[in-house]
Amino acid sequence: WRYYFQYSPVESLINRRGNLARPQLYRAVDQMSAFIKEKTNPHDYIYVWGLWPEIYYLCQRYSSSKYAFFASRGIMIKWFKNLVQEQVLLDTIRNKPKYFIIDYYFADLISSDLNNYLKENYVYDTQFAGCQVLARKPR
Repeated sequence: WRYYFQYSPVESLINRRGNLARPQLYRAVDQMSAFIKEKTNPHDYIYVWGLWPEIYYLCQRYSSSKYAFFASRGIMIKWFKNLVQEQVLLDTIRNKPKYFIIDYYFADLISSDLNNYLKENYVYDTQFAGCQVLARKPR
């Protein structure tokens, strides 16, 4: 998943995506990535459900799934929603990302199975620009 480390803020989807442009996310990206970097180790996984792929780049943390959810794959969510949802759920179970970040704009696209898993295994930690940061419960 080294691809994520190549997606720099200069190429930010949240800065360039017409009707999806949300300047508050672009302004909060440094805070979010600093928070993740401080609270995780380099080998920890995270997952960003939404239009913040540059978080991976800035904090240098791997995605827990190769199925990133961002605008260029928006069509994938539409046509292969069940497949993507199932794979993200399986990858989340397997890789146990320390943080699962949910972009509020796309929160309603999370399947009930994934949502239930998150409710059972994650707790609300904080938010940045309205996006929830869920932390994995300690086991």
